[in-house]
Amino acid sequence: PFRDTSASGERLVNLLACLDALRDQSAPSADYAVTVIECDTEQRWRATVEPRADEYLHAYKAGPFNRSWAVNAAVVNSASGASFVCVLDADALVDRHFVERNARRFSGPAVGAFLPFTDLLYLDTWSSRWAVEQRLDHGAASVDLGRVRGFLVHRASGMCVWLRREVFDAVGGYDERYEGWGGEDLDLVLRLQRATAFRYFDDPLLHMEHPVTPGIVDAQGNTTGVHPPMLTWRPEGPIGSLTAFAPPPVR
Repeated sequence: PFRDTSASGERLVNLLACLDALRDQSAPSADYAVTVIECDTEQRWRATVEPRADEYLHAYKAGPFNRSWAVNAAVVNSASGASFVCVLDADALVDRHFVERNARRFSGPAVGAFLPFTDLLYLDTWSSRWAVEQRLDHGAASVDLGRVRGFLVHRASGMCVWLRREVFDAVGGYDERYEGWGGEDLDLVLRLQRATAFRYFDDPLLHMEHPVTPGIVDAQGNTTGVHPPMLTWRPEGPIGSLTAFAPPPVR
């Protein structure tokens, strides 16, 4: 899921790096598909994004970003027909064996869903630029973690989750009532832990630096937006409608 309403494409830069890293994989390109969904009032960056992805979707959305709905819309409207789903943040910089390693984990016993990481490193500005240069410009298979710095978050629940498609459907995807920032990832993980065999792995995962979104936290440091009670999502109808927030047609 992606949105960048800036004129300079300040968030687009990370998405393109993320997509380029996903194109440089040890897994055969025919074995996986990358879908990008742009949630905006217009197809603002389609011409730039579409050539780097296997599939581009657009879903009209004004106002606060709704990541949960965007993910659901991408999964249920994708033409890929994939048996496994990876929900990956557009700010993630993955290594060359990311797809192959994680897809193989589903062949192990009792794996319905998993987080491929335990700790998440939010890179500082210099480290983010250096990591992208090493991974993409110099063709490194992975980033030397001894050369980068940042803010380490233990037991993070966001950024990346892998799950079987039938598990995604069984839990109703993400809770689309969440809007703004925070909470939806933890809610999904908690529901997955109740519904299927859930595991954690300990791969390194890097978050590229980006400008802080204005209004993301309030005066007390809490994330802003709509945060319904966790573990209460029970969709009454189909999820992920591409037109859920579209204006009514002009008559």
